[in-house]
Formats: sequence, structure tokens, C-alpha cells
Amino acid sequence: MRRNLHVPGAACVAALLWLGVPAAAQEWELERDALLGQTVAELEVLAELSQGQRLYAERDRLYAAIRRLDPKHAEARRYLKLRRRPDGTWQQAKSYHSPRNWGAETEELAQLEAVVVGGYRQALDALVAEHGIDTEERFTLLLHVVPDDAQARAFRGEAWLPYTASARSRQSAGRWVLEETASALEWREARGEGFRQLLEKRPDVEVDPTGADEPVFSSSWKASLATPHVRVRAMLPEAQAVEYVRSGELAVEVFALVFGEAPRLESDITLYVLDRRPVHEALGRQLNIGADRVSAFRSGWMPETSNLAICVGRHDERVDHVVRQCFQRMLAESFGIDERQGWAFEGMGTLLTVLQTGRSAMVHAPLDPEVAVRGSAEELWARAVEVVLAPDLDLEVTLAKPVTELTRRDVLSAHAFSRYLVEGHAPDVVRLLSDLSDRPPAQVFEQVLGRDTDELQRRLVRWVREVDDLWASSRPGR
Repeated sequence: MRRNLHVPGAACVAALLWLGVPAAAQEWELERDALLGQTVAELEVLAELSQGQRLYAERDRLYAAIRRLDPKHAEARRYLKLRRRPDGTWQQAKSYHSPRNWGAETEELAQLEAVVVGGYRQALDALVAEHGIDTEERFTLLLHVVPDDAQARAFRGEAWLPYTASARSRQSAGRWVLEETASALEWREARGEGFRQLLEKRPDVEVDPTGADEPVFSSSWKASLATPHVRVRAMLPEAQAVEYVRSGELAVEVFALVFGEAPRLESDITLYVLDRRPVHEALGRQLNIGADRVSAFRSGWMPETSNLAICVGRHDERVDHVVRQCFQRMLAESFGIDERQGWAFEGMGTLLTVLQTGRSAMVHAPLDPEVAVRGSAEELWARAVEVVLAPDLDLEVTLAKPVTELTRRDVLSAHAFSRYLVEGHAPDVVRLLSDLSDRPPAQVFEQVLGRDTDELQRRLVRWVREVDDLWASSRPGR
């Protein structure tokens, strides 16, 4: 079936040199296009044979390969039900369903396809060797006809997902996905039960008699409690204080479950939970903030200590601030992540918070309240997906900003990127975050992950599409 390739002569190549492309490149393109055209013709014969034998699934599979070689192929578009969109691109109609084979597959058809595929592979390898074409282009061309070539897929950083219980498309057949997508599914499966147990856990709380010796507001404490890593001094009833100290303790355990190691805390965290009675002046002195700003104060760390002051009205708001602020302290003391690494400070902070509480409600100073993101875990993820899939995404710009320069879109893309790293690159994420404290992000990603920011952005976009289709929930264990 395979015919000798027709290679245009030197006169034809010379006539094309006015395009400014070197003769060698012109020869490669002409010979490549000849090979693709010949292979399309051979696959057309196989597709027609499949149609005649009522092997409709095989027919569509072959037309899909034809379209990869020739995107303008009219018959392939017709059988695959591709419709032209207003922007000029083509999209498969929702009415398309993969057909079944009604006839019996024959050995003859399989042998003919093996001849076509084997000839294509052999001819392609010969052309690649002759023209010195790089590995990436070779594998791209090979996958047009041999989409399950394991070596080519591995080169592209992809893995075979044998069964896909898709939450959105309900697709159950296996498919090729990014290695990071397969890793994220494994990460969630491995930690799902751990999250379920952890979020149902009620850490033991003890009365802390040392609270009476605290010099700050000590005469006003209604509760002084402690867990292994967190203490609370509260001007509120003990029943509420118990939840604050438990939330702080659970944050320590969530951090350990996410990163695979306990946070490195210089000392236990002490929470001062205030009831907004006339303590503003003393609070201002402790936090070194002016009296004119204290009335708007919500939460913050006392200078050079592990003491956190919480001063907000509603009980659920206090819980949000306890959790988010504790995670910020752990990121700072474990990895050196602070407001200079804006994407990690906000992205990792929101990720850890929604994993524990199921929501992001806190406005973290100095982030502008108009920039901060609020909502449930599902709402936050949906908005992050929208931002990542937008054509104007620029990950490199976001990664270079401190917290004070982040926009709302930056925070959402940072949230998605943090999730991509934590779930898709779990073995490397601790080293990556640790190296970020004193080195540019692009340099760290290149060294730790072996990819530049442009490639990471491309993979992030594809990863978001894949996991958004696969996840039943944006929170593991749910």
C-alpha cells in the first residue's frame, strides 16, 4: 500500500526560497507534507473499509487520526460532527456520541492498519534522521497516527488514566492526561480519608492556668485554654474559645497532612481573642499601630512573637482569622514565605484555609479588601478556573508581585497554581517553597521542576481543564 515518496526537485525548492526560509527547512517541510498527505490517503482507505464492514468505532478513530494530519479534512469533520464556531474554530457537536462497532473486527483490516502505521513510523524516522529534526516535533507527528505511543507520551509528561469516573462529562473510558493530573488524583485518594477523619476530629483542650500571669489584658480573660501547639486567651465565653483553640490545632495537623511534614514553629502560637471593648489603646501599643487605625483592626501578629490578636465581631469571622493567620505563620516559619512572595503567601494561604474550613472569608492585610477573595471552596475554585482559562493569563507577571501589588485575578490564579503544585508536584513542593524565600520564582521552578514559567503556564491551563472535569468536589475527602 505504501508508495515511494515524491520529493520535489531542486527547482521547486529554489522557487520557494523567496520566502526567506533556508533550503534545508523547505525540503523538510515539503517532504513532511508529502508523507502526511500520503498517510491521509492510506487512512482514508482504511476508514472506508471500516464503514463498509459496519465498524463505526474504528471508522471514527481513523477519521480522528486523519483530522490530526489534515485539520481541514471535510469527511473527517462530517463523521466526527465538527461544527464551525463564530470565531472560526471547530467544535464537536454535543449530539456526537462515540459509535459502536456493529460488525466483527477482521484480522485483514488490523494487518492493513499495521502496515500503514509501521510505514509511517519508518518513513518519519528516516526524515527526522535526515533533517536533524528535534525530538519534540518527531513525537508530535508520531502521535498524530500512533496516539498511544508510550515513549512519546512520556516525553510530553503524560500518563494513561485507565478509568475515568468523570464528575462532569461522565466519561468512563481511559485517556491520556498530564502526569500532574494523575498525581493529583492519587494525592486526593491517598489523603481523602485522612481529611475526613481530621475534619471530624475534636482535639483535646485543657485549661491553661498560665493565662492569669499574662501581662496583656489579663484581668479581662474569661477563658485560658491550651492544646499541644496553640494557646488561647479570650475575653469571650469558654465555649467559643474552645473552638478557636481547636481550629488553630487542626491547622497544624492539616498543614502536616498537606505537606507531609509538621510545620516548623519557633514557639507555640498564642491567640488573644478580644471582644472589642475599650482595649484598643493597649492593643495599639502592643502591635505598634497608631490609635487612629486600631478601630479598623481585625487580626495581626504581635511583633517578633508567635502571639496573634483577633479582634472581629462574629464568631465565624474569628474562626476564619484564626485558621488563616495560623497558616500564614506556618508558611513563614517553615518555608520563609512572606508578603514578598505574594502568589505563595495568598495562594497557599487560601488553599490551606479552604481545605480546612471549606471557605475563604478573610481579608489579610495589607491586601486590599477589594482584592481579597471570599466564598465557599466551590465558588473560589470556579472563579479561579475562569481566570486561568482566560486568554490574558500571565503567570510570570503574577509570580513576580509582592502581596501589595496583587489584583483579584492574581489571587485567583495564585490559588489555582498553588493547588497545581501541592497536588500535582507533591514530592517537590516542600523543597520548592523553601527555595522561594531567597531566589526568583523562575529560577526555582526551572531547577526543581525542570520547566520554565511559560511551560508551567501551559501545563497549568491544561491541568485545570482536566481536574475540573474529574473532580466531584474541589476539596479532598468530600
